[in-house]
Amino acid sequence: MYKLLEAEVETADRLELLLMLYEGCFRFMNSAIIAIDNKNIPEFCENLLKAIDIVVELTNSLNFEVGSDLPHLLAKVYRSVLYFLTEANLKRRKDEIIIARNCLQKIYEGFKQIDSQNRKPS
Repeated sequence: MYKLLEAEVETADRLELLLMLYEGCFRFMNSAIIAIDNKNIPEFCENLLKAIDIVVELTNSLNFEVGSDLPHLLAKVYRSVLYFLTEANLKRRKDEIIIARNCLQKIYEGFKQIDSQNRKPS
């Protein structure tokens, strides 16, 4: 499975990689929610930290040199998401994870729509 994922990453374009990061983040957030529901604190923390790492990577990948407000707006959203995930970690609660996930879900849907429009034959 690792080889398959490696091949996908190596052949993906920038937007596909972005979508993969979002999907991974959602997967780790959902796993953290399940872990806290099961009172499995170590698994909760592990998955939450992986989600945080992805949001940090999303933030670091922003290109502020483009002539657009989008990177600045995304940076604000990512900061908010990091705040909510940190609060979830401190309070050991899933409510903040759900808020963070919902924030990212809207952005993901927008990128997904752009991706599907780019794939339509001309």
